[in-house]
Amino acid sequence: DTIDQSDMEATLELLSNDCDLYNKYNSAAVSVENMLPGVTDIACDCIGEVSTNISQADKNNAIKQCTTEAIVSSNSIQELKLGTVEKMRSFLKLVSDNLVENCPAVERLVFSNDEEKLNSYSTNEKAMEFYLDGIDYMEAEKYSKAIKLYEKAVKLDPKFVFAWDNLGRSYRQINKFDKAIKAYEKSYEVDSLNPTSIMNMAVAYNYKNDFKSAAFWYEKLIEVNPKDPEGHYGLALTYMNQQLIEDSLKKAIDARQLYLESNSPYSADAEKMIGFLYRMFVKENKEDLFNKICTDNNLNIKLD
Repeated sequence: DTIDQSDMEATLELLSNDCDLYNKYNSAAVSVENMLPGVTDIACDCIGEVSTNISQADKNNAIKQCTTEAIVSSNSIQELKLGTVEKMRSFLKLVSDNLVENCPAVERLVFSNDEEKLNSYSTNEKAMEFYLDGIDYMEAEKYSKAIKLYEKAVKLDPKFVFAWDNLGRSYRQINKFDKAIKAYEKSYEVDSLNPTSIMNMAVAYNYKNDFKSAAFWYEKLIEVNPKDPEGHYGLALTYMNQQLIEDSLKKAIDARQLYLESNSPYSADAEKMIGFLYRMFVKENKEDLFNKICTDNNLNIKLD
């Protein structure tokens, strides 16, 4: 009367033994799970070649172009039969989400700040020499040596913004957050519109669990660039850490929209945060409020 799993297994065994057509189809079938790692690797290699000395919009477009080219060059369209716009978009999002999780080149590119402005670099040759040597040590994760070189660079040129930023980053890597913040403050004194120092101060305060101070600097980041999703995402995170779940959800929705508008793969992170917030709302018996906030902000996503 019913077909159970054992019946299915017996049928598949018979087919594999006696049906050439089934075996031909089965051996040719390719799953998304099998294709995804290879496509991600191709896209990641491409992203690793993108210059960091370009605008954020160009970085996001380059990531999207690398992802699309990886799908095409891997024959995924043919193998997975991505014959409709919906299927192509769905697989493109899967690859983008996988890149955020598994491609360090994406993070390096998105969060670099190499656009040259006044005081970004130094006209002092010796300060530049210390700075470049510091980068080598920092990339080798020898942060104590990098710190000594960056400190020499800023001593020779106190207005050397990139050196102050990298000094703060190196201190942060060894969990000396107060010293990191002081370095970022020096960078901010030179250039109060420098988004790197502002965001890094917010991040450092987050590590210190000083969420109110972190929120202050994320708000500063939004003032400097209202369209930068990182400020909205960071503010959502600090609100969530303070259990301000309604404010957090609104900022997470803002961040997701801005990530999508800028073609950033980090829309996946905002969606994960929204999913986590949903569980917090449910735990507090506020699911109706969650749905209302989403409806008011035109958010319609599938939550696990």
